Amino acid sequence: MTYRAYMVPAQEAKYAAIVADLHAQLFPTIIFPYPHYGDWWVVWHDDEPVAFSHMSPTTYYPNCGYFGRVGVLPKHRGHGLQARLMRLAEKRGKGHTWEALVSDTTRAPFSAANFERLGWVQFQPENPWGNRYTKYWRKDL
Repeated sequence: MTYRAYMVPAQEAKYAAIVADLHAQLFPTIIFPYPHYGDWWVVWHDDEPVAFSHMSPTTYYPNCGYFGRVGVLPKHRGHGLQARLMRLAEKRGKGHTWEALVSDTTRAPFSAANFERLGWVQFQPENPWGNRYTKYWRKDL
C-alpha cells in the first residue's frame, strides 16, 4: 500500500473538515477543537484520508512543542503511519528550533510502544495535565 503524508493548512475549511472527520471517527467521545493553530499532517491512501496528527508550541515548557494528537483509521494500522507522523513532527520541531517535544498517552499501549521505539522517554511533569492513567513522553531534539 502506498501512503502519502502532507502538512496541511488545517485552518482552511477543506482541510479542517478532513481533520475533523478523521477525529470524529477515531475519537468519538472527545470534542474536536477547530484546527486554527499548530502544524497538522494528513496521510492519504490514494484519495482517502486515513490518518492525521497535530503539533503546536506548548505552554508547559519554553522552546518546546507538544505532539498533541495522532490517529490512524483501524484498517490502515500496522503500516507504520503513526511512527511516520511522529518523525515528521520531530523534523518540523527541529525546523522550529525547539529543544524538545512532549506528549502523552492514556491507555494506548501501541502508541506508547511507538514512543519508546522512536527514542522518546517517559518523564513526570511538575504539573501533570492528564489523569492517573496518563504516561508523559519527551524527545530531545
